[in-house]
Amino acid sequence: MMGFSTATDARSRRDARVFASVGFSAALCMLSACTSEKPLDQGPGTPQVQIAEASEILITPEVAAFGTLVHRNKAEVYPEAEGVLSGVFVDQGDQVSAGDLLAHLRQDRLLLRISRAGSALDQARAAYDLAAARHAAARRNAEAQLLKVKSSAEEVRRLQRAVARSERELETAEHLLAVDGATPSGVERLRDGLRDTETALTQAELQHRSMSIGFRDQDLTASGRTVPRNRAERLEALLALQTETHLAEVAVAGARVAEAETELRELELLRESSQLRAPIAGVIADRHIDLGERVTSHHPVFSIINTSELYLLVEVDERNQASVAPGQPARVLFDHAPETPVEGRVAFRAPYLNAQTRTGGVRISLDNSRQELSPGMFARVLIELGPPETRVIAPVDAVRNDAGDPHVYLLHRGAERNRVYRQPITVLDTANSPEGTLAVAGLAAGAELVLNPSAIAFADGTAVEVMP
Repeated sequence: MMGFSTATDARSRRDARVFASVGFSAALCMLSACTSEKPLDQGPGTPQVQIAEASEILITPEVAAFGTLVHRNKAEVYPEAEGVLSGVFVDQGDQVSAGDLLAHLRQDRLLLRISRAGSALDQARAAYDLAAARHAAARRNAEAQLLKVKSSAEEVRRLQRAVARSERELETAEHLLAVDGATPSGVERLRDGLRDTETALTQAELQHRSMSIGFRDQDLTASGRTVPRNRAERLEALLALQTETHLAEVAVAGARVAEAETELRELELLRESSQLRAPIAGVIADRHIDLGERVTSHHPVFSIINTSELYLLVEVDERNQASVAPGQPARVLFDHAPETPVEGRVAFRAPYLNAQTRTGGVRISLDNSRQELSPGMFARVLIELGPPETRVIAPVDAVRNDAGDPHVYLLHRGAERNRVYRQPITVLDTANSPEGTLAVAGLAAGAELVLNPSAIAFADGTAVEVMP
């Protein structure tokens, strides 16, 4: 079975075994006064040893750590305005979705203000409609006036032609009268007709000038407008000049409508803010108030935590922290179900180390859609650093570590004597080698190793007897 422990725990147990072996060897040396480093011949006093073979297995490189579960996110629900709670609809432990109504404040006065604001908006809209109708009527009147101006101009031109014709007729009659071709009375009638036509022309010109006021090019210039060259554009400019006061009234009425709408929207937002809704989906972790209590914007009413996805926060030692990367799979074990690991993935690795602990933070993401886990739970984790690798393993009892110099004793079988030789090795840091073994480098699979070598003082070439 694979042992489940942190890398630090594994190293501690390994060092403890080695140091115990060293201590036991030292004790035997003192008791037997064995200080010679010369090879011993196999004979009656030949040391007896037990042998184990190094083997080769597939090991997934992993790093072990432990930590505590925390929620993914948390929201504190604050009221936007002060008020008295008139309704509370959730309690501690309830599941809520984003946007759910949690509670609301008393709204009697606010509803009256909303009603008044609605009436004010209706009045503003009616005033706007009236101003728009007046503007439309003024435009129609201006269009009618333009037609009258045009008609009066045509009347002036008609009378001008009539005066010219009467003048020609009178001149002709006066020439005929000089040669007795016309009567004095007939000439006088022509003079009277000319005077009448001239009088009508004068009156028509006065009326035209009066009717043209406000519809002249000079009126456009005086109002700061440019006189368009296009006839249709000129007429439109004249209509705008005649209706600019009514158009200003429409603009003022429109501004009052916008102001009333803004006021109503503000009150509606205030009404909405008096309804406390869940900003996120999750569980009501805390409820800080009761029905009828007064709340302010400075104190939270509810605390909501999202437990559908949890994070396991762990610290990884500096030797392995650089090997951890987001996306790596992880197996998480909890004390309540040690035989049922929960699958997770590395979501984040801190880009720095803690200067005191020499560790770096790692965040493991866990799916908790079934709500079987709770924030605050303690857990152990194995983070897979890569695919399985072939490793040589040796029994812990075969490894000796003198002052940080790990080595084993290899058995060389001979025809007459079996001898042991010292072999330096490197102990690989892995959290999931089989119980009682160490992953090592510097050995070949099948090598025969002396067990408990610290019990006997060996020198290279020492003759030994292999126990069955």
